[in-house]
Amino acid sequence: MRALVANMRTLVANARTLVANMRTVVANARTLVANMRTLVANTRAVEANTRTVVANARTLVANTRAVEANMRTGG
Repeated sequence: MRALVANMRTLVANARTLVANMRTVVANARTLVANMRTLVANTRAVEANTRTVVANARTLVANTRAVEANMRTGG
């Protein structure tokens, strides 16, 4: 009988630990989702910034060619 009571107490303690662990898992999953959303937003921002860099580089090339042409014609 004592062993049964001891086992039941252990079961209750394990159940409490399981509930605590499940709450931790849920909290970690929420944090993961939030971090993934942030990652997606940051990736989109990097993509937009990369497009701007490419556009600026093309403008720089065009301006450099225009300066070169002006220098050739004495302008």
